[in-house]
Amino acid sequence: MPPWSPIFFLSSNRDLFHFSVIFHFWARGWNSLLNSFALVIDVEITTFITYILSALEYTVHV
Repeated sequence: MPPWSPIFFLSSNRDLFHFSVIFHFWARGWNSLLNSFALVIDVEITTFITYILSALEYTVHV
């Protein structure tokens, strides 16, 4: 999959975000797990919506 593809771009950013969340837990401990879990769900939903919109836009331009 080419790097300019929106699917590739979103996949890379999602992996980076998940790594940053894991690092955040490791750095601050597990006390913030429940608060951050809600944030993860929000970001996953936002990423999914962005993925659909980007795929539609990519299809229209191609």
